[in-house]
Amino acid sequence: IRALARGRIPARAIYALWLLAALRLLIPGSVGTSPASVESVVGRAPVVQISERISGAESLTVSPSGQVQAHFPGEDNGTVIAENATHAQFNLMSLILNARHLFIPVWLAGLCVTAGLFAVAGVRFAITARRRRTPLDAEGSPVPVYVSGDVDTPCLFGLIRPVIYVTPEAAADANLLRHALAHEISHYRQLDHVWCVVRCVCLALHWYNPLVCLAVRLSRRDSELACDEATVKRLGENERAEYGRSLIRMTCENPHGAAVATTMSARPKELKERIKMLTRHKNSIIALIMALALALTAAACSFTGGETDGDTAPGSVSYDSGIGGMSIFSFTAPENTGSVVLGAWGLD
Repeated sequence: IRALARGRIPARAIYALWLLAALRLLIPGSVGTSPASVESVVGRAPVVQISERISGAESLTVSPSGQVQAHFPGEDNGTVIAENATHAQFNLMSLILNARHLFIPVWLAGLCVTAGLFAVAGVRFAITARRRRTPLDAEGSPVPVYVSGDVDTPCLFGLIRPVIYVTPEAAADANLLRHALAHEISHYRQLDHVWCVVRCVCLALHWYNPLVCLAVRLSRRDSELACDEATVKRLGENERAEYGRSLIRMTCENPHGAAVATTMSARPKELKERIKMLTRHKNSIIALIMALALALTAAACSFTGGETDGDTAPGSVSYDSGIGGMSIFSFTAPENTGSVVLGAWGLD
């Protein structure tokens, strides 16, 4: 959606769509079920089905005939989960069970390391920025403004009591200072000091997912594009080109505290994108409607859960899939059924 709509709809609309991604990453569980959901599609994968069948098991055993039993806590006898399994199929089940046992400890370790790195970066930046800061009288600013010789670029920092830091170079030039303050105040109006923390939390929780790392980077880029758009609107169209020149002067490719503060940093490619955005400001209502429709469709597919075996009508048999070469069927017995007899036949 971002790639299709970029340059055709307001940058703030694209930035707002990241809210859906953040909600999906932070809120566990799903709302209802749907055969079109992402979870439903993923749930059909053989590896996922094996993982669900052995969920909670402590160990697996296999008999000479190939019957695989899962041993759950509190049960004296094992539960049969497969008949006539081959050696390779049993090894796959054992590998998945071991991965399930290791996932939580490894995930917690990664969570602690990632969260610790963000915490250290935040504390270090706070100490560094405060070391040589002096207050600056900025009329109309909703947050305190300081001049700091230890920041590389103007930035907004802090969750509870956010402050704006500007460089001595920006403070010495009235035009640069006006543009820098307008930019950082736009960040504040967009609650980017809050979203900076939200991005860190998402990355800490999903540190193992490279797509989340990419999403964090792209959302930061869209944050700057939306901020530039709002800043030009605040300054006036006649200052669009002048603001672009100030942006080039004040930006920094790899500033300190970029992970925990809303800096004006930009890599060369990103800076080029921001300057190009400033040169065009035509939006399409049709593109905006299509982007919103795609976003709502994506949300419907990702926020709903997959249909489970429990949704099978009583007395009916459904074929799940072939798991590792084994045919797996599900049967839901009618209420008060004493026994069930199933017969099956097949032709090669």
